[in-house]
Amino acid sequence: MSDSLRYADVSALLRLVREAGELRDRPEERRRHLMTGLLGIVGGDTAGLVDFPRAPAAGTPGTNVVLVGFSSDEAREAAAIYGSAQGSLVNPALPAIAARARAGPAAARREELLADREWYAADYVAEVRARWRIDHVMYATQVSERGAVGFSFARACGRRRFADEDRNLVQLFAEHFTDLLRDDEPELHARRRALSPRARETLDRLLRGESSKEIAAALELSVHTVNQYVKSVFRRFRVGSRAELIAAWYRGR
Repeated sequence: MSDSLRYADVSALLRLVREAGELRDRPEERRRHLMTGLLGIVGGDTAGLVDFPRAPAAGTPGTNVVLVGFSSDEAREAAAIYGSAQGSLVNPALPAIAARARAGPAAARREELLADREWYAADYVAEVRARWRIDHVMYATQVSERGAVGFSFARACGRRRFADEDRNLVQLFAEHFTDLLRDDEPELHARRRALSPRARETLDRLLRGESSKEIAAALELSVHTVNQYVKSVFRRFRVGSRAELIAAWYRGR
């Protein structure tokens, strides 16, 4: 796999994650915002998300289904396919991405999972191309003790295929930020809630890159007092520096 990533895409992804953090108490809105934002960054036309319980039986409905770029009627039909464990029985690419996910969060373009001949011979693909006019697809999956999250992005027939950079950005998201697609609150947000109001303000400004002097001026506090809040934030998040704090927050760990 190429290690190439576009700087502008990574910056846009981190901006999207920051915005999602502001929606931590509104999980449904947070998921839709993330999927819509990711769709825009990778330049797709439609996107789908489904969250499965641990080891679902065939036909088990998925939860937290989000579909972006479909009309209402199409969304209902798509949910019937993507929103149940039956999806793996009709979509020939899903078993391949699921196999990759056993080793960790995985993202792949369809052509990396399945040869063109097998893909276009499938009845499922003929139906998708005819009904929704989509063709080139990129898949991602994360499996954990809480279950599996699967999401995908597609481009319309006639458009170019996804590039390595698109796949690598989705891989980056799958590795570090997939928990933002779940209902349960990410651990770091829970730690943030445990801070005092002033410490939370300090944390938010640290994450924006402000210095202690800038924070002190904004909050009308002394630099010494702000540094005490900084220390309490570091203790709560188990880090030793601002760089570690920012890295830990945006990795979602």
